[in-house]
Amino acid sequence: MRVRDLDGKTWQVGRRWLPWRRRIRHTPDYWDFDLPDVGGLVEDLPGFLGVLVAGIVLVIALPFLLLALTSLLELSLLVALLPVVVVVRVALRRPWTVQVIAPDGALAVAEPVVGWRESGERVAALAAALRERRSAAGEGTDGGEGADGKR
Repeated sequence: MRVRDLDGKTWQVGRRWLPWRRRIRHTPDYWDFDLPDVGGLVEDLPGFLGVLVAGIVLVIALPFLLLALTSLLELSLLVALLPVVVVVRVALRRPWTVQVIAPDGALAVAEPVVGWRESGERVAALAAALRERRSAAGEGTDGGEGADGKR
């Protein structure tokens, strides 16, 4: 669930369904590279233009194709393992990881909670703490104000 704190920042609070987090979060910077020297490969204008167009298409398309292929493989693995993980968690009473993700995308809190209902209650408690400007872990419940009443 998405929670907005008193500063207007949006946090994400919820259960982690799989025992790991996705690795691909942001597109890497593929545009920092040096072009190879192809001066001796083409002697005429049509050959040069053909190599130039093919090189541009390859340079532009290859990073996106690799990223799409990697994301597709990871997503298919997650979809295939999700039913198995959920059944194992429920049958063996394995803990759900309740997590809070900060507005910048960093993992702020990750704690194991046994039981579906209990993890839902902990998600609600963390969300309420964030709405009231308390820390996500439930510590420092003074609402974010100092001794002089100022933030």
